[in-house]
Amino acid sequence: MSKVPKQRWPSFGLLALLISAMDLFALGQQIPFQLGRALRRPSVAEQAGEIKGWNAVPSFSPCKKYEYGISDEVSYKDHKCAFIRSAADCPPDWPGMPPTQGGIYQTFKAGKYRHKRMGFSAAVKSEGTDVSAALFMFVTGGCNQMISYDDMYGRNITGPREWDHYKVVLDIPQESDYIHFGIQVIGEGEVWISSATFNKTKDDPTGRPLYPNHPRNLDFSS
Repeated sequence: MSKVPKQRWPSFGLLALLISAMDLFALGQQIPFQLGRALRRPSVAEQAGEIKGWNAVPSFSPCKKYEYGISDEVSYKDHKCAFIRSAADCPPDWPGMPPTQGGIYQTFKAGKYRHKRMGFSAAVKSEGTDVSAALFMFVTGGCNQMISYDDMYGRNITGPREWDHYKVVLDIPQESDYIHFGIQVIGEGEVWISSATFNKTKDDPTGRPLYPNHPRNLDFSS
């Protein structure tokens, strides 16, 4: 039985750039969801469809690899959940290409959250030995320049897991224009997400800023 190793988790920087580029053309607009033949035949209750307010993560693959929807078959403590499911109508990833990925995300203005520490959290369940998932959040400024990010690299959700809570935390600086968060999935299987929240928190940041606020070690003393 194989599992998606943590080092296979794709470069988040590239994912962020793809999402940011798409947002330049369609901020606040719903991106059509990719539909495909399911890995297993879905029940009537788990038919793929629109998830209001959420966009589909851009895929590296030229074919339709993931499908999405609201589940009436699976729930978390009586709360609704969304599913992200791999499809079977796509050939294996090409050699040398990053693992095919899917997921859902939102983008919104950062104005009311500046100078605050914000956490995006959700309950997540996964099914499949070759699936891996992670919450992510990143902040962009002028010209969609990425300021800070966290994609749970090295602590991603790998293989079959029962419901558990996960969280990513970032500081939102003055120069922030937009905040993006969601869940990213790679590999074959199915992932459910429920009870998502976005709140001010005192928890330590789980990510890091991409750029320091001032120059360092100008005298080469260390």
